[in-house]
Amino acid sequence: MILFVVVLVFTAIAKEVEPPVFKISLDNPPEKRWTEVIAAKKPAMQNFIHEARILVGRNVIWGVGSFLKNGYYPLEIQQEIESIADLAEISFEEALFSNFLYEFYVHCSSIVARDSEGKLIFGRNLDYNFGDLLSKVVVELHVYREEKLLYKYVTFAGYVGVLTGMRENSFSISMDQRNMHDWNLVWEALYISKGYTGPSLAIRYALENFSDYSEAKEYLASVKLITNAYFIIGGLEGNDGAVITRNRNYAADIWEIKDHTWYVAETNYDHWLPTPEKDDRRDPLLKLLDQVGSKDISEEKMYEILSTPPIYRLDNSTLYTTVMVPKTSYFFARIRH
Repeated sequence: MILFVVVLVFTAIAKEVEPPVFKISLDNPPEKRWTEVIAAKKPAMQNFIHEARILVGRNVIWGVGSFLKNGYYPLEIQQEIESIADLAEISFEEALFSNFLYEFYVHCSSIVARDSEGKLIFGRNLDYNFGDLLSKVVVELHVYREEKLLYKYVTFAGYVGVLTGMRENSFSISMDQRNMHDWNLVWEALYISKGYTGPSLAIRYALENFSDYSEAKEYLASVKLITNAYFIIGGLEGNDGAVITRNRNYAADIWEIKDHTWYVAETNYDHWLPTPEKDDRRDPLLKLLDQVGSKDISEEKMYEILSTPPIYRLDNSTLYTTVMVPKTSYFFARIRH
């Protein structure tokens, strides 16, 4: 009881703003898809790029962007980025760099939990530095194909990958960073040259090409990646929930919901290893889930858990919280910074 008084207090304190919602139609040519989004977020995007130039340096941005424009992105997606750059009045290299950056520095908490009726509830916090800048470009996008809603996701204006998304009546997915202390641009350049893909592009591909949880899970466990990652995926009901721990070439582990368990949860560390003292979000997260229990977990309780420190970051790095239920098409997102 005391715990949830604390939870409710922090939920009341935590910031929450509904993100603006835009429609993206895959039936439109790539250069037409982002027009409305960029028109609404152009000043904020330009401000972010301005700060990136100061923090990272123009030469680094130009170098990374120049490398990426030589075949990393599929043609259709590269055309989207070219259009985004034109609409936002930033360079193509800057648009490429800002897309690439998110593949490596995403600190998050993700949960798939089974309620008393057997349906699966997905909860997700995305934590990232530069919150003052990035919170102003958070948007909710509804993607259509053949005039039918295909999937929804929360993202940053101009970002063509997917970090948090749900395909209607199919599955929900998120990506959490897996830090193996082996990231550098030379390694990523090597794997890009081999034709490997970024984790966020893999999620987008899954949402656009698979309507079945098992197919999406198999793809995410096997696709070649330019960096290590965690894919968290939840289906409609039952035991269709998993954390896929990815190396670049294969899945190091697939941790799934079983009959005798009711959730899986991931932050940014391998679930079979001790959590580092400097960033212990996982143990409090598991404790909260165990105290709620499968009988009482709900969409509202999931949001409360994700609004409780240290899962909710008091340093203002939690950018958004999303709760998704593919079986009922429930999709709730709030900007938290």
